[in-house]
Amino acid sequence: MSAEAPHSRGNGWEEVLTKEQEAVVHADAGEALSVIAGAGSGKTRVIVARARRLIDQGIYPVLLLSFSRAAADELRHRLGKSVKERKALPGESKFEVLTFHALGLRILRSCTTKVLSHKTGRSNGFSIFSFTEQRNIAQEVLRELGKEGSPASILKSILSSRIHPRSKTSAEVQGASHLYEKKLIESNAFDIEQLVLAAELILECESSVRTQWQNRFKGILVDEFQDVSQSNFNLLLQLCGATTSVTVVGDDDQSIYSFRGSVPEVFKLFEKEFRGPKNRLQLVENFRSQHHIVEAASVVISDAPNRLAKALKTSNPPGAKVKIVSCINAGRNQRKEDIPPCMRTIPTHRLFYRPSSADI
Repeated sequence: MSAEAPHSRGNGWEEVLTKEQEAVVHADAGEALSVIAGAGSGKTRVIVARARRLIDQGIYPVLLLSFSRAAADELRHRLGKSVKERKALPGESKFEVLTFHALGLRILRSCTTKVLSHKTGRSNGFSIFSFTEQRNIAQEVLRELGKEGSPASILKSILSSRIHPRSKTSAEVQGASHLYEKKLIESNAFDIEQLVLAAELILECESSVRTQWQNRFKGILVDEFQDVSQSNFNLLLQLCGATTSVTVVGDDDQSIYSFRGSVPEVFKLFEKEFRGPKNRLQLVENFRSQHHIVEAASVVISDAPNRLAKALKTSNPPGAKVKIVSCINAGRNQRKEDIPPCMRTIPTHRLFYRPSSADI
């Protein structure tokens, strides 16, 4: 759920922003900017407002990158509405909103067969294999290697070795990975995770393709930056030319995709590559939660290793105190009866599940 500051919209296309939100929106577009946006701080509103400001300054086309189609759709809708209300621009021609996987696919489809074949072994007209197709390939791999086991399990090992290439990998997994890749090439297909890896490789090695894509966007904004993997980050670096305005927004406290290769120190990596931490801003005012919740969450997360220092705050009412219910053994499980009354005080519950297919 996107947080909204406790202000109504301003007149016309503008929204009322807090001072810390304004600082992000109006930050120098010529300097790379990292924004640590705490939970409930109005992150989406700020991203949209900064993108719109770049467009108003003549810095366009702008590329907004996110991790799921749902998040990309929301950004596209809100920025499209905002730009249309401005009535000074012809709408979406000034920006694009893509997931990292969709961007990788777009880059690969822009390449000639010669480039694709040389760097990836594929040709134009390639397919993207679904999870079911990947599992079928994994089953063929097991059969040809004379191994028993679950196709899903060996596929997981293959993909994990790709995400964490520096980790020690058994000879069996290495052999399976090699055969899996060989079969994908024979099928003229990529799996979804290869889209970013292959696009990054091509941009790194093919200067003409890299220049083409660097010239395509004058501004880049990345949402949920805490979930960026090393390959995502490398792709971002390849996209940024000498004059590209780049802004990354996220919260290291909310990083949940380490199993998919997200890099815990990605904000520090960004600041190392883009001229240091002097261009780091924070959004720490929470508009979503009551005071006791913000306070409790801050205490719980405060000892997280390698955490970027921040102090969340809120002007919302205190609300009920946070209640800790401990069920450490069967005898204490009767405390579970305390939970339903608490749940009834929560107006809305949402469970987000993100399959890989939701990333294109």
